[in-house]
Amino acid sequence: MCEVTVKNFNNIFPELESVLKSAKLLAIDTEFSCLTASSNLENSLFDSPQDRYSKLRKTAQQILPFQFGLTAYIFDPDSNTYKGHPYTFYLFPKSSVISNVPFVSNASSFLFLSSHNFDFNKLVYEGIPYLNRAQEKEVQQEIESFTIGTNADSIVLEDLIERCCASVDNWINNDKDSETLILKDLEQFKYNYDLKYFCHRELRNRYKYLWTFDDNDGFKVQQLSPELYKDVIKKSKLNEELLFNLLGFTRLFRFLVSLKKPIIGHNLFFDLMLLIQHFETPLPKSYSAFKKTVNSLFPNIFDTKYVTFDVYRNVLKDKKKINTNLESVYLYFKDGPGRHLAAQSPFIELQGDNNCTFHNAGWDSFCTGYIFIRLAHICATEKCQSKRKFFMCNELLQAVSQFKNRLNIARGHLSYIQLDGEDPESRRPPRLIVEGLEKRPVDISKVASLLSSCGYVEVKPYSSNGHRAIVAVDNFGSARRILSQFQSHPDFRIQQYSFLRHSSAASALLW
Repeated sequence: MCEVTVKNFNNIFPELESVLKSAKLLAIDTEFSCLTASSNLENSLFDSPQDRYSKLRKTAQQILPFQFGLTAYIFDPDSNTYKGHPYTFYLFPKSSVISNVPFVSNASSFLFLSSHNFDFNKLVYEGIPYLNRAQEKEVQQEIESFTIGTNADSIVLEDLIERCCASVDNWINNDKDSETLILKDLEQFKYNYDLKYFCHRELRNRYKYLWTFDDNDGFKVQQLSPELYKDVIKKSKLNEELLFNLLGFTRLFRFLVSLKKPIIGHNLFFDLMLLIQHFETPLPKSYSAFKKTVNSLFPNIFDTKYVTFDVYRNVLKDKKKINTNLESVYLYFKDGPGRHLAAQSPFIELQGDNNCTFHNAGWDSFCTGYIFIRLAHICATEKCQSKRKFFMCNELLQAVSQFKNRLNIARGHLSYIQLDGEDPESRRPPRLIVEGLEKRPVDISKVASLLSSCGYVEVKPYSSNGHRAIVAVDNFGSARRILSQFQSHPDFRIQQYSFLRHSSAASALLW
């Protein structure tokens, strides 16, 4: 596992480019500041795809990605081995354009991450900066108008400039032998790029023939001859270097987009929304525009949450209820019955140290890719006449092509959305209608409590006078049990929803 922070990001970038170019599959995962921005944005069985997107969009606009996990899987056909190279990136905004923007979190999210050894100090002090395209444009405008860095705490900035100038004055007046001065006051701001940029510009403007530069030893000032001073001014790329550093992780995101390689994720819908919101462009209001945006960036996406459920039911023919969370599925295929469901399953090797925990984004991305390879091999074996065949990576991808660009929807009106086409018809259980007998109002909380004995339910009013409520359930068994157990209830009648009988719109048309 390779951990990447602002300290080593630029140095490791060439290695990343090389590994990603060689990879056949790229698995991703994110950890973020909060699951839901507010209680009214929580998932509901009543959510249409448009409803769910609208809710998640509002959440994505208010929370931050803290970690991004990326595993590049390189295939060795001679040994039938996939070598997974996992990386964990700590992310945190550094530009004053976005660093002062509030974000949503809560105590439970922090406690959850802490329980999985998340390093919050590393997040804040060593997180890699990023910008989406709108923020990049704003930074460019601030650079051109010489206002970049001035959004920082003015007291801190003024004090820092004065201390730096005092050090420079003392050096110029008293230290004639030293060619350069290291400004130790700036050591704590080593990765605060726009603040350092402001200091570069201020010091260069205040002192004639004095130049500032950064290297591994620190922030330095040096007195130059008039001739050399003119030369370095011509070669200065201070503005370009600032934008380069503030883009940070966005440069890797754009490189991933350029590769157009298969992207694998587990329950990927919200991860993709976060990536687009923070590294590409503010999420569009339109659900259809979002789908087009995703498909243009990543045309080959596989969601292992959806694939797992479908393969389990339709290929393995197992009708038992399954736990499709990442850890359970990984352990099922790693050490459980799933490991030997198909002969000649490829070897999968973790590159780097094995000191890994779930909910570390890098490790979770490795597990996601591992699950995908196992699932794809099962599908390929099922479709092949020979049950003991080695498969190339493109054959595995072909075997699961029916799942491409389908994103799992948890507890919604649909089980998945289709990024590159029309969404499917709903295959969820039918809605149920509860009507109060003798025109009595329906007690929503009481009905929800009663029906929950048959499984997970959601109940909400369905008429203005309170005589009706509509019920959504998460499986057909629950619907059957409810209709059976409550068919003779003394307070209400319950039946399957019918558009013609129960919809006010249909009634108006028929009338």
